[in-house]
Amino acid sequence: TYYLSNDLDCAGTDCQLGGTFDGVLDGCGYTIHDLEGPMFFQMDGAIYDLSIEDAVSSARSVLANEVGSTGIIENLTLSGEVTGGRHYSGLVAVQFHGTLSDCRIEGDVDGNAFTGLIAAAMYEGASVSNCIVRGTVTTTVGTYVGGVAGTAWADVEIADTQAEVTLEGGSYTGGLVGSIGSGGAIYRSSATGTVSGSGCVGGLVGSLDGAIIDESYADVEVTGVSTYVGGLAGRLTGTVTNCYSLGSVASTRASEGRILVELSTARGRLHSVCTPGRPTHGDVE
Repeated sequence: TYYLSNDLDCAGTDCQLGGTFDGVLDGCGYTIHDLEGPMFFQMDGAIYDLSIEDAVSSARSVLANEVGSTGIIENLTLSGEVTGGRHYSGLVAVQFHGTLSDCRIEGDVDGNAFTGLIAAAMYEGASVSNCIVRGTVTTTVGTYVGGVAGTAWADVEIADTQAEVTLEGGSYTGGLVGSIGSGGAIYRSSATGTVSGSGCVGGLVGSLDGAIIDESYADVEVTGVSTYVGGLAGRLTGTVTNCYSLGSVASTRASEGRILVELSTARGRLHSVCTPGRPTHGDVE
């Protein structure tokens, strides 16, 4: 186990450790300033009680290129920016397989396809819980863009997480996640701010593909320039319960909706879902 015993100033110093980290780093509440990331190439260990402030990276991530399935991050505060406009970009990680909880992530990411404020992509078994995410994601025509992650594959969980974001993406852009796959779940989470993209654009999720959203909401100004633009989700083949959508929805195409646009091939289900003045109750099958 490694312990920080004081704040660390990385200005003008190479603080990149590189390689694979599989130990334990206890920040003890101290702060690493002006880190030029990524700090690790692969993070398979554990990080606790650490703050990273004013970090910058032109190499797609600040903390690690990849957080493995054994990676645990608890009580992380991170502020910074990722520059370069590259595919697969995120402040915490590019590829995220581990567990992130009790975090505060704030900054800007200039990316392209697969871009999020926390991670570019979350993979099977990954989870994010009790986090607050604030910032801006800018892409040119990048697909899969989200406040937490650009995409979340099967069996990923996001819970008790708030995203306050400004997102500019392409297809599959959502305030929390651009797309979430089969077996995935979003619980008690929200997105606020502005989200713009092309097709499959939603205030919370761009596309819900066999996943679940429960007790969550979006208060987002959503703008699209193609099909499937919705206040909560752009496209849905999963289950949405006890959710609501505020904000506004606008598209240059006719397919737009305050909650969602398409119940794809009639496989989506809605229950107790409403937007003020326009309640929808019961299942839609």
